[in-house]
Amino acid sequence: MSYADSHDLNTHDIPTIAKHLANLPKTNSKRKRVAIITQGTDPTIAAVQGEDTARTYPVHAISKEEINDTNGAGDAFAGGFMAGVVKGESLDKCIDQGQWLAALSLRELGPSYVLLPETSPFGLVRHVADCA
Repeated sequence: MSYADSHDLNTHDIPTIAKHLANLPKTNSKRKRVAIITQGTDPTIAAVQGEDTARTYPVHAISKEEINDTNGAGDAFAGGFMAGVVKGESLDKCIDQGQWLAALSLRELGPSYVLLPETSPFGLVRHVADCA
């Protein structure tokens, strides 16, 4: 909302702000700009350049008792998301993967490498996390 206020968007509607960000001028025309806004326990919003509507993704819910620390959850989301981008996954899968890794991060104390389960639903490699 601070961005919207400082850029005179005259709205606090998150999907509208995401669409504005996605449609900012862009030099590289090889791929569309994607704007993603995470909001803690509220849905993740994603907008793609040139598309009329923003997409809404409910977060991966975990119980309050499972949350140890929120530090690093955003970074974990970004890491999971970008791993999907590198693998060529769909936007839906990239966001799902980011949310999954953020949910794992919330269960840890402090920003740290998350010990991935032996089997990850996204094929993330456990030994990468073990290198910490």
